[in-house]
Amino acid sequence: MDKFRKCEIEEAVRKYYKAYDLLADIPKEAVHKLRSSSPNLDSLKDKLTVDAMRSIAEVEPFLDGLSCDEQDLLMELFSTDECKRGQADRIACEKGISLRSVYNRKRDVLRKLDASLPQNPTTGEKDALFARRWRS
Repeated sequence: MDKFRKCEIEEAVRKYYKAYDLLADIPKEAVHKLRSSSPNLDSLKDKLTVDAMRSIAEVEPFLDGLSCDEQDLLMELFSTDECKRGQADRIACEKGISLRSVYNRKRDVLRKLDASLPQNPTTGEKDALFARRWRS
């Protein structure tokens, strides 16, 4: 996996966790309204909500293929804006492992995601993932 692809996957995972944080603050009725086949994006808030829903739909099916430990590691590393080094140090202390081990585990999980996440998905593929996640 090259550096560009690694950054691309990290950004997708980061957006996924930020999207869940954003949706937690949105009323369920508003999310339900935006699940329609062609939502009318009247406001910036609606557009941000749909973008968050798309971020979740594009990553969630592939995260489900990871073990609970692997998902927990990603959540701890990418769910906050805290410095990556600080998060890795905290994980290493909590688990009683070296910092290098944390980075090796992160690399292994990102490789698993690299194998399953499509590279450069088309708009149609993204729409299908959105429909599968939010319209079923």
